[in-house]
Amino acid sequence: MSDDVPDPSRAWPASATWWVNTLLLMALILAFCLFEFIDGYPAFVPIEPTAIVAVVLTLGAALLRSRAPWVFLAVTTALNFYYTLELSTSPPGWGVLVALPFAMYAVAATVSARTAILAAVAVELLLVVTAAVERDVTFPNIYPVTLTAFLATSLAAGRLTALRHRLMESTRRRAAEAERTREALASTRVAEQRLSTARDLHDVVGHEVAVINLQAGAARRRVRQSPEEAEASLELIEQSAGRILSEIAALLKDLRSGPPSDEGATSGLLAVPALVRTLAAGGFPIEYHAEAALPELDPAVDDAAYRILEEALVNAYKHGAPGEPATATVAQRDTDLVITVANPTSDSASDTETNGLGLVGMAERASAVGGTVDATLEDGVFTLAARIPLAGA
Repeated sequence: MSDDVPDPSRAWPASATWWVNTLLLMALILAFCLFEFIDGYPAFVPIEPTAIVAVVLTLGAALLRSRAPWVFLAVTTALNFYYTLELSTSPPGWGVLVALPFAMYAVAATVSARTAILAAVAVELLLVVTAAVERDVTFPNIYPVTLTAFLATSLAAGRLTALRHRLMESTRRRAAEAERTREALASTRVAEQRLSTARDLHDVVGHEVAVINLQAGAARRRVRQSPEEAEASLELIEQSAGRILSEIAALLKDLRSGPPSDEGATSGLLAVPALVRTLAAGGFPIEYHAEAALPELDPAVDDAAYRILEEALVNAYKHGAPGEPATATVAQRDTDLVITVANPTSDSASDTETNGLGLVGMAERASAVGGTVDATLEDGVFTLAARIPLAGA
């Protein structure tokens, strides 16, 4: 992992806190540049013209401590080197010495630990060696001791600030990532809800419309020859239309209230015989066989099995060869519930039956409870086989 820390903003700092800190720093530097202690009391000492340049450079560099910390460090190091050579003995020497740890702190807070340590060691060696060679000042003289303490303290404080900034940045990134994750999950839930709504609407409307279509055709054929049978077909049409309205109303209620209700729930496989009778009454013969010893099914598995069987029979009616019966079986195979629907199909309907949205919906319902759906078309017979674990997903 890189030890680098994020660079501070390159825009000119404008916060009130930054300006307060900067003005306090400049006041501290000026105090050490213009005053010195004489007999234990601070006294103003006039400074030379060259020292004025040093003061101005130091204060100007202090303004760049956030935007260009290396410039601040370079200026203060050069001025400290100048006064260490004893080319001037005026008070600004202490002022630029006080500015040095603040420059070191600014650098240490914005670069890697290795770079900061190398910079501190380089400044320490330059000034301590210069003091020892030019002025014969060595440890434990106050100058090298003060210089070392200043640099070590500012280096440690700068690294702590860098670690704090890194921690804050990491916290912000995690918070932003968490927010993006929440938004993605919310979008996924919305998409899943839309898919579920579309699937339920397809199941509700598709089956009943198929029944209405069957019964309307039967009523048209029987209206003259057998008015009673035509009336019975019209009653079934009325009932199917009513079921569409009530189930759509229940679906809309679920969408508005949030938690699902049981109003639109099916009776599972127990409702299949009534479905078969309704379709057969409209002229679509179905041979239905259900294993008598089926165990009690999980409600989700029972509902999925009914919906798959319902959709398969409706598809058989819509795409099957006219007048040809469909066969449907429900049986247990090991730990799976196996549903099979087969019907002869016309050539013109083959592609539609094997690639329609109905198959997608059935596959989604089976997958939701851990099952699978396979469809084959051989020798003009379309076969749909669904396998669902008895225990569900």
